[in-house]
Amino acid sequence: MPSRQRHLGPYVTTQPTGHCAEIRIFPCATGTAWQAILATALTPRDRVVVLGSDGAARAWGQIAHQAGLRVELLETPTPKTIARRIGADRFGMLKAVLVVADHVDPHVVRAALDTAFHDALLLVDASKAPAPDLAGAHADIVLTDPRAGLARLAAE
Repeated sequence: MPSRQRHLGPYVTTQPTGHCAEIRIFPCATGTAWQAILATALTPRDRVVVLGSDGAARAWGQIAHQAGLRVELLETPTPKTIARRIGADRFGMLKAVLVVADHVDPHVVRAALDTAFHDALLLVDASKAPAPDLAGAHADIVLTDPRAGLARLAAE
């Protein structure tokens, strides 16, 4: 039987730009949240780039591969290699960039996307403690630990 529960999350408005962001609380394990995010935001056979070579980045890449996405792993994500990879996608085949925030700075990725005028989604995993400062990164989807992430949002 389908659930009739409505997910009405609180809205947070940042004062300088007036940008309205919706917060959804999804209690689950990180891997389950990744699966839900990838299934909702992307379609099978979309091309994604995973930045990093650590266990979390590889796990996110495997989950993306299992979801039917075409996954490219950029193992040494320096600002130069990130900009080069995003800039090389001239036909817009790249649909998302997956970032683990404790290894790769999301601000660098956003700057590369903006410089290349690319419309790929920026998906950030900030679930590790301590939560990184994501102000100004303009990530499309952020997966965070509610204890650290929501406290940071409330403080801003």
